[in-house]
Amino acid sequence: MHILSMLKNALQPKEPDDELQNEKHALYLVYYENVAYEQFQNCLEALKSFGAALFASRRINDNYYTTYTVADTAIHLCYYQSCRELRICVGRYTYLPSQAEKKGSALTVPTLTQIGLTVEGASHAVQLADGSFFMLDGGIASDQEVERLFLFLKSRTPSHEKPRIAAWVISHAHNDHIHLCQEFLKRYHDEIVLDLFGYNFPDYQGDLIADKGSSPRWQAQMAEILDTNFKNTARWTPHSGERLILPGCTAEVLCTWEDFWPLPFGNINQTSLCLRLHFDSGKIALLPTDAWREQTAKMAALFGKELKCDVLQAAHHGLAGGSISFYECAAPEIVLWNTPHWRFAAEQEIFVEGREKPIKVTRSFEPSRYLIANAGRHYTHEKTVTLNMNDLSEV
Repeated sequence: MHILSMLKNALQPKEPDDELQNEKHALYLVYYENVAYEQFQNCLEALKSFGAALFASRRINDNYYTTYTVADTAIHLCYYQSCRELRICVGRYTYLPSQAEKKGSALTVPTLTQIGLTVEGASHAVQLADGSFFMLDGGIASDQEVERLFLFLKSRTPSHEKPRIAAWVISHAHNDHIHLCQEFLKRYHDEIVLDLFGYNFPDYQGDLIADKGSSPRWQAQMAEILDTNFKNTARWTPHSGERLILPGCTAEVLCTWEDFWPLPFGNINQTSLCLRLHFDSGKIALLPTDAWREQTAKMAALFGKELKCDVLQAAHHGLAGGSISFYECAAPEIVLWNTPHWRFAAEQEIFVEGREKPIKVTRSFEPSRYLIANAGRHYTHEKTVTLNMNDLSEV
């Protein structure tokens, strides 16, 4: 691509340390190590000279995120100054979230709900200030779970209106995060309004991930459901540093699989997208979804005390993700566990059935024990819990 060639020239005599091209997904990734801040600035100047338009630019600590557009192409640059890493992502320009603040009167106090599940999985709903919803993930589907989610949304929507989902984001294509969402959208597509759908998956059909399981099928099904039932719904491919500004709440992308690449992916969890929710009240919820230990440790190194939050979702159901350094930086008052109590709090080894392949989990996982000892309030997904995000009271 001409833009990539121009950016590579701007960084010479440095050569890329790794490249990834996927023409099917119109995705081009370039990775550089040992990049000085001045070299990163050279890239930005080259984009300006090329005629690219600046869409957004942000800084968190010494981490720089910049997005440019030109014609039908979007260019995302992520520069981590502390470790001197530069990643350039060039892809199709379809949708980028507006950075304008949302205006209007608040109709309700924003809440964060961990949806109760009888089966394994993760499902979160934020009711926004205008009464619409921001959804993150969904558990393993059953008829009961799908109906329960619809009734939850319907009960919080005026009787003469359809529930409006301002955005639904999927963190990664594991069945315990995507299945319920897919079945819900197939069943209730005529009874809801879906404004935006977001996910950033690598190509699970390729050889990027060693243990991909059924993720290629979940990825294909997701696109098919949206193509069939939600032709007018905007589609967002989130990249680190981007913000989705919603009524009463801003969702900020802290990490995607692109930040882990080009390290080898042993499993799908290492492709998880991580979010931070900033509420207008000043309260913060940190949702690392199924981020693996290496991802959370890297976020701790990059963001440090910026990760401080009021509510934390324990990484990977509190089973094998997360890191003590990450949890020390987060220092939450409240922890949401996407799992039953017995799965993370027992001391003995357990054998977990009902998955694509059974797994053996050791209960002496230090990061989870750290959370149990240091956070004040804990909620598991054995029941639905809703938190008022003005004062953190249970609704």
